[in-house]
Amino acid sequence: MIRQNHKFQKGSKKEITGILFIWLLFTALTVFLILANIKLKAHRERVQAGILDLSLQIEVLKKEIALFDSKISGKFDPFYLEKQAREVLNLKKAGEQAVIILNSPSETKESQNIERQSDKLDNLFQDLIYRIRRFFRF
Repeated sequence: MIRQNHKFQKGSKKEITGILFIWLLFTALTVFLILANIKLKAHRERVQAGILDLSLQIEVLKKEIALFDSKISGKFDPFYLEKQAREVLNLKKAGEQAVIILNSPSETKESQNIERQSDKLDNLFQDLIYRIRRFFRF
């Protein structure tokens, strides 16, 4: 007579259930880690793009700083200071005489004609705007 081992059959269901539970737990953990890794990779790419953008901005700002430094150092140049004193402040050196050059009469007439034409153009546009407003009753 062959003896049947009932414990082996009952234990096999428990063992299969336990193995299946461990396999599901391991699979869920693996999927969770894969998804977390994908999210971290996307976040890392965004951060690296931001770092690259900021490094480009830093380079631009360094160039601007260098430009401003050169402008500041040029402010103490004696030739620059003399030019600014003559042009902006209308100063002169001791012993120099100031000379005023007036426009010739033909240049004066031309400038007056240009002013009249610009006034006519301004009046034309103002008239046009007035008519449009009146038409739409603003």
